[in-house]
Amino acid sequence: MTETANPYSAPQSEVNAPSAGKLSAIFPRFTAWAVFGLGVITLGIYSFYWLFSRTRQINPVIENPISPLFMGATLGLYFIGLASTFRSAIQPSLWCSAS
Repeated sequence: MTETANPYSAPQSEVNAPSAGKLSAIFPRFTAWAVFGLGVITLGIYSFYWLFSRTRQINPVIENPISPLFMGATLGLYFIGLASTFRSAIQPSLWCSAS
């Protein structure tokens, strides 16, 4: 009987393997938890900085770059939503109907 590899063992991989020619080589390594945590602490402002900085890094490399109009619309809609949240927290009578 021949010895075979254990089918239940975890695959072996190098985390810091070179990624030449891949988009992951453009971006510095940063955890998703850090982006989430900084987004919560800054009320979502860091999330937009992250999106903006990543867009600026990737646009020169890809064939169809992300439009600045899309970035502006995303940022504008976020601030409209944020302003309406704060407005309803300050003056809830404007948004809630009296029963």
